[in-house]
Amino acid sequence: TDNDGCVTSSETEVVSTPDPVATASAYILYYSAQFTNTGTGDSYYWDFGDGTTSTDENPLHAYTWTNDTLIYYTVTMVAINACGTDTNTFEVGVGDGVEGEVLGVDELTSDNQVSVYPNPSNGLFNISFVNVSNEEVAVQVYDIQGKEVMTRNYGVVSGNQNEDLNIENVSAGIYFMNVQIGEQIQVLKLIVE
Repeated sequence: TDNDGCVTSSETEVVSTPDPVATASAYILYYSAQFTNTGTGDSYYWDFGDGTTSTDENPLHAYTWTNDTLIYYTVTMVAINACGTDTNTFEVGVGDGVEGEVLGVDELTSDNQVSVYPNPSNGLFNISFVNVSNEEVAVQVYDIQGKEVMTRNYGVVSGNQNEDLNIENVSAGIYFMNVQIGEQIQVLKLIVE
C-alpha cells in the first residue's frame, strides 16, 4: 500500500519446461530397426553403434547385412531441450531371423490390423487395413540397406480399406514396409521375386 492508500499487485506467469528424458523403444526386423522416441525433448541425437547417426525424432535405421544370426549394437540416444540433455544407452540385436520388440515398442493394437498379400510377389502387393478408427495412415518401403524406395500417404482411413502397393520397378529381394497408423507403427517384411 502506498501513501495514497492504493494497493499495487503484479502477476508473473511461470512457464516450466521439464528436463529432457531420453527413453526409446525399437522394433527389429532382421537388420532394420524402427526406433520410437518415448521420452521428451526439443531435439534428438541417435548413435546407432555402427558409425552412423541421426537427428530424426523416430528414425528407421538399416544395419549392414552380415549374414549373422545375431549381432548386438550399442545405441545411444540423447534428448535435448533448453534445460539440458539426457542420455540413454541400450543394446539392440539384429540379424537373420530376428523380429520383435525391444524396450516395449508401441506396435499396432489388435484393433488396427494390417496385412499384405501376396507375399512374396512380383512387386505388386495388396495392403488391407482393418478396424482403423479415423487415423492418418502412411507407408514407407525401404530396401535392405535402408534406402527409401517408396512412400505413400493414404490420408485419414476409417474402418476397413484395401489399397494397392506397387514396387514392381525394384530389384528382387527383401524390403521392409513401415506402416504408421496414427502414432502406432508396424514393420512388415516384403519379398519381391
